[in-house]
Amino acid sequence: MLFRSEDLNITASLGLSNRQFGAVDLQDLLDQADQCLYAAKRQGRNTVVRFDQCDDLQPVASMEDLDELSWSANIEYSTVTGLLSALAFRCQATAEHSMRVSDLSVAIGRNLLTKRNLYRLEICALLHDIGKIGVPDAILHKPGKLTDAEWEVMQRHDEIAVEIIRSSFASEEVAEIIQCHQRKFNSGAGGESQGSRLPLESRIIAVCDAFDSMIYDHVYRPGVSTQQAIRELQRCSPEQFDPDVVRSEEHTSEL
Repeated sequence: MLFRSEDLNITASLGLSNRQFGAVDLQDLLDQADQCLYAAKRQGRNTVVRFDQCDDLQPVASMEDLDELSWSANIEYSTVTGLLSALAFRCQATAEHSMRVSDLSVAIGRNLLTKRNLYRLEICALLHDIGKIGVPDAILHKPGKLTDAEWEVMQRHDEIAVEIIRSSFASEEVAEIIQCHQRKFNSGAGGESQGSRLPLESRIIAVCDAFDSMIYDHVYRPGVSTQQAIRELQRCSPEQFDPDVVRSEEHTSEL
């Protein structure tokens, strides 16, 4: 099962470089390794690419690949990890939650999204709670029930996240996905159904975010079993969650 530590399955995409490959300084060395990381992800993830191997990669063959390269150039993975590190210093539990949500989102998205959109999903899932950097400790770590005023402050973290994303990346797509991941699947403004008009990435993150939040312990409540979490997702579909994504999550949690 995906969530049992004794059966934990870890994958990684790595980019490697070395001074012998011509880097003139440390930043150049990091840039080379970063290029190799993108190459590793484009090759299907869970692989290692060394800088001297980059010339041997298969050439870009389609408009989708060109679109992916153009998009990913605006999303520096080092910036993403930098933001996540800042979140970890602020709240380690939230950063760990974000990484788990990203892993589960990618597992679900593999059969639903193109490579380009899968990478975008990974980035958005990693950063979906980045706005909690702006929530005061007294509220973020409060063990008891939040007051109405405290909830109002906590709920602003989505707005803060969008502001951080827009100032960090030249991508309105990422900002929109993070902005929409808390919206109900079947209840838009004025009760209007919005359903599939929400970005699929947002719908996937919403399910994975809720699922992970339910199965792990928090200072204010213990976690529930995987089966209980799935039943709750089912109960809240289709009003809150996309039922197709929930079914995909059920299948993924059984692997």
